[in-house]
Amino acid sequence: MKEMAKQPKRKKVCIIATAAVLTVALALGVWALFFRAPQRQWVMKVNGEPVWEEEFDFLLQSNHTTLLSQVKDQYGEETANGEDQEALLREACRSLAVSQKVRLQLAVSLGVLESSDFYDLQNEMQQKNQENQQAVEEGKPVYGLLTYDFQQYYSYAYSNALLRSKEVLGQGELKPSEEEIAGYYEDNKETLFAKVDDFSYILISAEASEESAALLSQMQGMTQQEMEAFCQEHPELTLEKAEVDNEGFRTLSRTSETVANALLSLQSGQASGLLDNAGKYQLLYCVSRTDAGADPLDDVRPNIISALIDQKYEEKLADLEEQAQIEINQGYFLK
Repeated sequence: MKEMAKQPKRKKVCIIATAAVLTVALALGVWALFFRAPQRQWVMKVNGEPVWEEEFDFLLQSNHTTLLSQVKDQYGEETANGEDQEALLREACRSLAVSQKVRLQLAVSLGVLESSDFYDLQNEMQQKNQENQQAVEEGKPVYGLLTYDFQQYYSYAYSNALLRSKEVLGQGELKPSEEEIAGYYEDNKETLFAKVDDFSYILISAEASEESAALLSQMQGMTQQEMEAFCQEHPELTLEKAEVDNEGFRTLSRTSETVANALLSLQSGQASGLLDNAGKYQLLYCVSRTDAGADPLDDVRPNIISALIDQKYEEKLADLEEQAQIEINQGYFLK
């Protein structure tokens, strides 16, 4: 009898417990419906890695001017500024997104970047800002910006990843051989590495006026000796003699770009036209011009190595982009 009397109580307790579980489950369901984290949508995948919609929009906005210029070149001004501009910009941004992602993926493979995921970079920025703030509170130095926004941090992380990637590759896979260095030097010796010729010249100057312009015009076709004699007869004209070598020409370029540019156009025995330079009229006469040759290979070796690594790096990236497996979310580009 006692056992039979207890059974209704157990049944009641069980019903109450079940109701409580259902209530909690219902509450969790409502919370999940209204407060769950937003779903991340991918626009495209590069070698299986998503380019998120937020990431793509970030690239689109950050490079808007450049992308719009590309669209104008491809489709013309009228079409680029028409109602389809947004769709055309998204199309133009595809190759940029692939290029950026491939570069970051290469950096990850080389161990110079932990992750190429957009949201991981955002988390790194937040951590960097927190570390900087803590350093300030502890009186420690902070290098770079104290607080980054994402545009600044992405630019910093991206450029640093590229720089360090080239450093690693330049010590191994992309390291130029001696034959490549010598070949690059020979190919560019007379252009990139040519020294500025040695010059001897005279410069005749006067205050800018119609009278001085007329006097300087009269000197066209004169020899050096005739010019010197003419200036003695006209004290309003001043005559300077000078000689410049490669280093001297750099100084001249900084102090008087007009004269430097005119000098480069002259051969021995030639005079310039009338120069209007900082409130003065001038006439330049090249007395002599001597070929100064080229910088020695050893002096320009670091520049050659850097140029070759840059060239090889871009070639490698071009190959990686061409080989990349691309998957497109067409729904994004059709909206």
